[in-house]
Amino acid sequence: MLHPDNIQLPFLDIISIRDESNNLLFEIVRDLLHQNYMVGQIHSFYGRPYLISHMDEVNKTLRVKKTDVTNLLFYRSCLSVEVLDDWKSLSPIRNMDYSPGLYYRNGSPISVSFQGFEGHVHLMVNNVISFAKYYHAPKYCHTSKILPVNEFKERDYHKGRILRLSIKYMRKQEYIDNIGKIRKGLQVLFYEAMYSVFPHHAQYLLVGSSGAKDDTLPWIIGDFSVKTQDPEDELTFYFIEDSNVDLGLIGALTWDHFQDIVVSPILDYLLWLNDGSEETPSGYTKYLTPGKERDKFAFLKYGSDTLPDFFDTELLINFIRDNFGLEET
Repeated sequence: MLHPDNIQLPFLDIISIRDESNNLLFEIVRDLLHQNYMVGQIHSFYGRPYLISHMDEVNKTLRVKKTDVTNLLFYRSCLSVEVLDDWKSLSPIRNMDYSPGLYYRNGSPISVSFQGFEGHVHLMVNNVISFAKYYHAPKYCHTSKILPVNEFKERDYHKGRILRLSIKYMRKQEYIDNIGKIRKGLQVLFYEAMYSVFPHHAQYLLVGSSGAKDDTLPWIIGDFSVKTQDPEDELTFYFIEDSNVDLGLIGALTWDHFQDIVVSPILDYLLWLNDGSEETPSGYTKYLTPGKERDKFAFLKYGSDTLPDFFDTELLINFIRDNFGLEET
């Protein structure tokens, strides 16, 4: 029998972040290290910029060195995510079945499943994009750079925590014909909403939908696959904790909570985008250069001149109202 003192859980190691003089700058559990720090990135410690140099495994230390870079940089990883188990055989997480079940909308049956599972999840970091300005800023202040990833590219969770949202949606022809656009549009909005719901922990929550890959926004809509494809008449999203340790993120998203703090604000946001006005109130876009056009669609253009070709606000508004049971406000 294995004695508890001999059980090794390296993902629980405490990793020190130290500078060239071996000064301790920060400590973090290994399980969350590479969601926050990758070699080649620049991060601030005590108000000074440091370049992530290399990992010293012998001393369980991430080595950094001072740099002269002064730009505010932040990073988004472009990921490939696989759920390696058949979703039908995933192990349910106790007390995490929030499914509202079957209900009717204008005489049409709609079935919603919202359940927590454990399953084998494999994650590959393809590359990292650095941004010197907000990645959703207008084109004139949008600068990004692709950084290669040469180490710590993979993470594997044999008991990954997965929240599966599956909607057997209203069979309107416009939804059937445009389900690919709806899938991508909702994935973008769910992804961005997580940074409001979990402002300090959103980097540990992945959002994916099989078949939604988009090369124009690879840090949001990357490669995502499940072992067994989801039914064609259902729209399915997976919310996955990027951690061995239970962070409590998907456990916080009960169906009522998800409706109130994710779906309802998204609908309000889409209605505001679609209200016909061209400019935002002055307080909405403080990062814009004074005198430049105030475009309230700038956030979703991600530095381009136009919205992504899949983004249709009116289509998304109708779909959310019909299938999430939300009324016009």
